[in-house]
Amino acid sequence: MKYTYLTLIISGLTYISCTNEHITYNLNDLKKYLYRTDSFYCTSVKCINNYFKVEWKGNSHFYFDSINKYYYIVNNTYSDTTNWRNLDNSNNLKESIIFKLKDLSIGNQKLYSFNNNNASYKSIYLSMVGDGDVIDAVWNLDSKFNNFITITKVDTNLKVIHGVFDCNFIIDHKSNHANHFFNISFTDSKFIANFRQ
Repeated sequence: MKYTYLTLIISGLTYISCTNEHITYNLNDLKKYLYRTDSFYCTSVKCINNYFKVEWKGNSHFYFDSINKYYYIVNNTYSDTTNWRNLDNSNNLKESIIFKLKDLSIGNQKLYSFNNNNASYKSIYLSMVGDGDVIDAVWNLDSKFNNFITITKVDTNLKVIHGVFDCNFIIDHKSNHANHFFNISFTDSKFIANFRQ
């Protein structure tokens, strides 16, 4: 089964590269990264350029920016989950799906690009390299799609929120050496996020 899946990926990449004048795509966009089992989580289906689908799992937390008065829900994956030398949460970071929300009201909210200064509900997707401290590529929301987040439960006692989302991203900018996929979407996404200071 592994070899069949690998053959399909290679065949698909060959087809894409042939139809796009021999562009070599970054296979890290297809990679399943790790998540920390001792933390809250997010699950999703990551779809790349409408060709490939991979199961996506990450860790989820939220915090409140008291200066700008916004909540941030952050979903991360990692290249290594070993907590050696008490490294912080950003160490070995590989991907982040970030939501910036004016409030945590239960219900459905339409999402907009981080570039939209007037929007109260936004999302962005980032890819990191190195030890997780260098942004390699940024995808903003594609306004042609219905991008949304729905908060389904807020537990004020446990400081935990539950929700679902669907987001379709289009690449905004990337480092010179990177050749990432143009469109990445996250569908059938569910998260349980805990509060962090």
